[in-house]
Amino acid sequence: MTSIDIGSILSSNNSRFFPSDAIYMELPFPQYASLAPQELQGAIKIDNYFTGPLGGIGLTAFSPLYKIGQPKKGDIIFVSSAAGAVDSVVGQLAKREGLMEKPMEALAQLAQKGFDTYYENAGGSHLEAALRHIRARGGNAFEIFFKRLALTGFIVTDEDFGPAYFQQHQETLQKWIAECSFKVKLHIIHGIDNAPESFKELYQSKNFGKALVKIKG
Repeated sequence: MTSIDIGSILSSNNSRFFPSDAIYMELPFPQYASLAPQELQGAIKIDNYFTGPLGGIGLTAFSPLYKIGQPKKGDIIFVSSAAGAVDSVVGQLAKREGLMEKPMEALAQLAQKGFDTYYENAGGSHLEAALRHIRARGGNAFEIFFKRLALTGFIVTDEDFGPAYFQQHQETLQKWIAECSFKVKLHIIHGIDNAPESFKELYQSKNFGKALVKIKG
């Protein structure tokens, strides 16, 4: 079993890496692992937060918001699961751009004239609420025939999404995090023995931000 992890180099015969280096890559799940040189080709040396807003999670939030949503100050955005790893980043980005974020329970009262953009990551009652309240010609939802909406799907590795926005994403979020104007939300479970519980919590809506298993320390 593997996962996208931050690992610490204990010893190395590889000229790219030295003891105490932190790397970000797909790693075996056990506490210790021995890797061949070819397995380290995709490893990235990192400082911090690369399993959250500075990693793939943050890029998954950043690239579609700016490519598809094209945020404009004063627009209203509805984020389907704003406590999750990706969606909590979307919410903060939207606020930085001057958008107003609305919770599902308050859509009818707080967005009486509808809203402009829907970031969909949940379906079910969230999607139903979005279709009822999104403005005609809004973005990222279904009811095409009645409200003339645009629905756009993506995968963060698509060339015109993640790769195209990688540099802007890194420069922007690293600056905001350093300024303490962007809050990093990590839901950390301690100990590999508790890893199964962390998976259960994802489906019980108990995590706020990116869920991580910290194996040691």
